[in-house]
Amino acid sequence: MLRTIVLLCCMAAYASAQNYMCSPANYCTSQGYPREDILGCQYFCYLDTAPPPNSLTCNEFHVAFNAWKGSAVDCDRTCYVNAHEIILPDACDDELNAAFDRLSNLDGVPGTISNNDINLWCEQVLAASGGGSVITPSGFALWWRTLYSEIGDPTCPTPFRRHG
Repeated sequence: MLRTIVLLCCMAAYASAQNYMCSPANYCTSQGYPREDILGCQYFCYLDTAPPPNSLTCNEFHVAFNAWKGSAVDCDRTCYVNAHEIILPDACDDELNAAFDRLSNLDGVPGTISNNDINLWCEQVLAASGGGSVITPSGFALWWRTLYSEIGDPTCPTPFRRHG
């Protein structure tokens, strides 16, 4: 019975996940998504840099990580928050800091994000996407909603504008 309930909950969550798309331009903000899905869609599209469109691989996570940290070995809080203020200008500071805390501790060593953290992050998102080596938009949305339930700030205004 418990197994059936868990399976039904997973199926309901999967069915309710948004199917993030990266085109046409401004798709993420034009679909009437709630704030959490606008941010999730924007983040998915930021990461989606390689063909085919609307799918992610772990390599794309590493490309993003290398962009955040530049020539540094790892990415500390300042590195992460500064990069993500640009990537997700609608995210509040406390959300970015909470996301950093969660990501930097995936390998059990808090305080910096390392390649190990990025590998573990990608494994989590792949698992939400059903396994394999490709992350689907709906799988990313499932992972994002779980993360957002932990880091989201319900008092952050919608839309929040850091710049401009």
